[in-house]
Amino acid sequence: MAESHGVWKPQNSSTYYCSFTVAGTRFNGSTKLTSKREAIAFARRWKDSEVAKHKQEVATGEKDMPFLEAVTRFMSEVGDHFFNAQLYEMHYDWLVERIGEKTPLTAINDDMVTRLLAERRKCHRFKRRDAGPISERYAVMSVIDTLAAVLTRARRFWSVPLTSEPNWKQYRVAVDPRTRTMTMAEELLIEKNADADMWALVEFILLTALRRKDALIRWSQVDWGANLIRLTTKRKKAHEIRITPEIRRLLDYAGDEGRRHPEFVWTCEKEARHSIRGRVPVTYNAVHSRWKTVTRRAGITGLTIHDLRRTAGERMYRATGDIKAVSKFMGHRNSAVTEAFYVHVVPDHVELRQLAMEYARKVMRERAMLNATVH
Repeated sequence: MAESHGVWKPQNSSTYYCSFTVAGTRFNGSTKLTSKREAIAFARRWKDSEVAKHKQEVATGEKDMPFLEAVTRFMSEVGDHFFNAQLYEMHYDWLVERIGEKTPLTAINDDMVTRLLAERRKCHRFKRRDAGPISERYAVMSVIDTLAAVLTRARRFWSVPLTSEPNWKQYRVAVDPRTRTMTMAEELLIEKNADADMWALVEFILLTALRRKDALIRWSQVDWGANLIRLTTKRKKAHEIRITPEIRRLLDYAGDEGRRHPEFVWTCEKEARHSIRGRVPVTYNAVHSRWKTVTRRAGITGLTIHDLRRTAGERMYRATGDIKAVSKFMGHRNSAVTEAFYVHVVPDHVELRQLAMEYARKVMRERAMLNATVH
C-alpha cells in the first residue's frame, strides 16, 4: 500500500483515503475522490481547517469535539460500567448514524433533537412492524437520555462550550408508572397451564420480587448456613433475600437429585448437546418465551414477566402497610422510589382504619343529631 502526503488508496477501493495529526489528535477518513492530486489537495485543506480550529481553541480557551469521539470517550469513562452498557451502545450506534461521526457537539441543538425524536417515535418494537411502535418512554430514553448524558459530561468534565445545548426538560414528559399486577385468579390460571419447572420459577419471583435476570440464581448464591440468597442487583448493589419456608420448598424442588444442575438453580427439560440428564439451565430469553406460551394458553393478556415483581411488592404492601420494608424487599434505592410505584395501593390495615373512621363518624353524627333534638 503506497502512501504519499498522508494520502493512499486501500486495496479494492476506488477512492483515496487520508490521515494526519494535529496537536496529538489523529484525523483519518475517505476523501471520496478518485484522483490522487485532488485527494492530496483535499487532505491539505482539511488539515489546514483543523489547524486553524486548534489555534482558535488555544486562543479562546474553548474547544469542540466530534460526536463519535465524545460517545467513545463517554463509554470508556463511564458507559462501559453501566449495568445496561449494551443498550447504551445500541442507542449510540443509532444516533451516530443520524447525527454523523464528525458533527461537532456544539451543532447539536433543539432543532436536531426534535427531528431525531420524531424519527425515533416511528420505529417499531424489535424492528418488527407487527410488534407495534416503541413506547414514548422508550423513545425519550433512547434519544434524550442517552444524548443528554454525553453532552452533560462534555460540558461539566471536558470543558466543551455548548452554547446551543438543547433544553432537555421539555422532552421528558410525565409518564404514569405501570400498575399492572397479577390477580389471584390469573395466578391460578398460570399454575394450571405451566409445567412444574416454569411454575416453580414463577412462584420464586412472586416470593422474592426479583427481576427476571436476578431470579436466575446459581447455587453458589444460596447461603444455607445464613439462610440467605445473596446477589448483586442491576445497579451493582448487594441484595439479600431471606430463605423462608416457601422459598426453601422451591429450592428443594430445584435441588432434587433428578433436576439439580451443578451450577444453576433453575433448569428445564430439553435434549441438547450440553444437557445434563436431559435438562438445561433456564436462560433469560427462555423465561420470556416460556412465559408468553403459558399466558397464551391461560388466555391472559397484557401481563409481563416483570409484572410478577410488581405483584410481589404490592402484595407485601397490602399485607403490611410498611413502605420501608417493601422498599428493602424490592431492593429499591430508597422508599420514595417504592412509593412512586405503589401510591395507588391501599394496604389492608389502612382499609380497616378507614372503616373504623367511618364508624366513628357515624357515631359522632348520631350523637350530634341527638343533642340537637334534645336542645
